Amino acid sequence: MGSKSNLRMDGRLIIDRPQEGSRNMAVDEAIMMRAFELNVLTLRFYQWQQPTLSLGYFQNYRSRVQHAESQSCSVVRRNSGGGAILHDDELTYSLSVPATTSGSGTDRSSSLYQEVHLSLLDALSGFGIQAEINPTHQPGLESEFLCFQRRAVNDVLLGGHKICGSAQRKKNQAISQHGSLVLGSSAAAPQIIGTEVISGIRLERMEVLKGWKEAISSRLGIHFQEAELTDCEEFDAQRLQKGKFGTVKWNQRR
Repeated sequence: MGSKSNLRMDGRLIIDRPQEGSRNMAVDEAIMMRAFELNVLTLRFYQWQQPTLSLGYFQNYRSRVQHAESQSCSVVRRNSGGGAILHDDELTYSLSVPATTSGSGTDRSSSLYQEVHLSLLDALSGFGIQAEINPTHQPGLESEFLCFQRRAVNDVLLGGHKICGSAQRKKNQAISQHGSLVLGSSAAAPQIIGTEVISGIRLERMEVLKGWKEAISSRLGIHFQEAELTDCEEFDAQRLQKGKFGTVKWNQRR
């Protein structure tokens, strides 16, 4: 499976049921806020209650008029940058790593980004799907509204189509990385096609989740124990959903 990183520790695995976009973003931030204090690496897999458009941190809210198909969808603004993502038939992950294990500087962040995407290639190959890492940035696509119409170094491609991209944020002495694997097409974003259309293979979310978790564990040298949010994380998540990610002030701030 290729080289492993120098992380060696136990980690938490959180598997969430489908939830509102504001809740999903709040939980990711709550985990990152407590990662250094708890000194634990957390891998979280989650889904969305309904088709939801997440705007990149720097995107203008009014720019969503560019995308007619998602006008009826709920909207949430991410804490991370990049283009808008229509979350529907997909599997979403986040990985929060405290600075005590993540090292420092750009090299550590870049390595984490690449290893997670390489682990996805490992997992997909187990289902007979041969994806690849995008080796170079493709200029001219930065203005595309949807993230999955853009191409960055280390994006995961299948048949030339982007099926997974990720973004990172650093705060409170931790790195938080999250991203989405597109499994199927959505009427709210017909421009984006996932693994099923490209490969002809329908992947079940829980099977993909299991394979991806095992591949991440192998590449990062992490033994994951299934867990739930701590009481403090749950308190933070509820506060962040109510006071930030669920508010017009945050979601339409730009």
